Amino acid sequence: MRAAERRGAGVMYQALEENMLECAGAPGSAAPDMGLAPGGMMEQEICADHHDFKDWKTEPFSRCFVHLTNSLVWRSVTKEEPPTTPPTAVEYTSAGLPWFEYYDDSKVALEGGERQGPSRCTFTGFGRTAHLLARTSRVIIDFHNHYFPPLFLDAIREGPSNFRITEDDAGNPVLHSPGDYNVLVPGHRDLAHRAQVLEEAGVDMQVITFTAPGTSIETPARAAELASIVNDGLAAGRDEWPERFTTLGHLPLNNPEAAVRELERGVIELGFKGFMLLSNASGVPLADERFEPLYERADHHGVVFYIHPTYPLGVEAMEDYMLMPLVGFLFDTTLATAHLVYAGVPERYPNIRWVLCHTGGAIPFLAERLDRGYEAFPRCRERISGLPSEYLKRFYYDTVNFDPKALRLAVDFAGVDQIVAGSDYPHMIGSLDKMKSTIAALGLSAEDEAKVLGKNAARLLSL
Repeated sequence: MRAAERRGAGVMYQALEENMLECAGAPGSAAPDMGLAPGGMMEQEICADHHDFKDWKTEPFSRCFVHLTNSLVWRSVTKEEPPTTPPTAVEYTSAGLPWFEYYDDSKVALEGGERQGPSRCTFTGFGRTAHLLARTSRVIIDFHNHYFPPLFLDAIREGPSNFRITEDDAGNPVLHSPGDYNVLVPGHRDLAHRAQVLEEAGVDMQVITFTAPGTSIETPARAAELASIVNDGLAAGRDEWPERFTTLGHLPLNNPEAAVRELERGVIELGFKGFMLLSNASGVPLADERFEPLYERADHHGVVFYIHPTYPLGVEAMEDYMLMPLVGFLFDTTLATAHLVYAGVPERYPNIRWVLCHTGGAIPFLAERLDRGYEAFPRCRERISGLPSEYLKRFYYDTVNFDPKALRLAVDFAGVDQIVAGSDYPHMIGSLDKMKSTIAALGLSAEDEAKVLGKNAARLLSL
């Protein structure tokens, strides 16, 4: 799908295709053959009978088509009538609305969502079919998924590295790390393949991220080098597919000074809005004071930090039955989050926005117990001025817990505005379909469901 066909990341768009917006005559009637060439002038009133755009005439066809689309959005979102003369892009964006640009291309068809405004329009006599993108009532943004940039895989093959790459019988790379491995199916490493999967699944956008164990299994110097390579690869993927992917960067946490430099580079040079933080740095907790300079710069930039689990301490007790990812990951996120809150990191750095993977591990379930710890133990009150739950309710929680009852607990705890959709695609344990069906099973209002599916993520990342 071309970038123009998904302009304006973070909002779901529907193609206004051939036969989509009825012009001239009552709804349902065929539009006339205008006999216009691309860029020609439309000298008649456009849909004046049911759009009230009586002054919109003698405009290039493409501009008129744009104005029609934008005004439908204006009316739908603001509940007010649009200006009778064509507004400018500045007027639209100042009102917090998207601005749609004209292009023409071969016919496309996009699935999902509900169109705003009239649903049909035919302009014959054009050499090509005219298309626009119109805002729809919902957008699906998958906040939790994983990607291995080819640049990173090439660097591992070249070495040196504590990772090792082999191939399985299907020709997939197998990335080995100490005590673990990942089979990198096409969805892990090929964004063209992934884009097709998303199209078929009806998912509009993903926030692509690296994954555990990250680069911290390397020496500190090599971790810094590989983190830069990972971030260059994430940015390249985002830039190649801006309509499909945005990203959060990766930081070499076992090299705190390099992590600060990479955060600055990611924000200033690569345009990252945030970064994934693994839940510990080779056993060092995220609340350790060595990370204070990192949090100071993150707070300055107002970044998003997305906590994702990595190999937990005591992993040797989790080697059987895949207990590390099934149990250990969730509790390492829980441990890291509780430690950060008691240590006062969210209080000292209020401009950092925090997101927790896997619906926060056990945080929604244990928040009341953390509050009792604050009330019972002086040590738990030394560095914070309020109950832990007061901070935790400001965190965001993804939906990678595909039990609607468990997800409902997170919604009830933090509020629907703090929940973002996640799939864990393309890991074996992840599912785009379950992401959608679990959210649907919550029984939320249409407005609240739209928030969880994409609006919250769009707001958080300023998409």
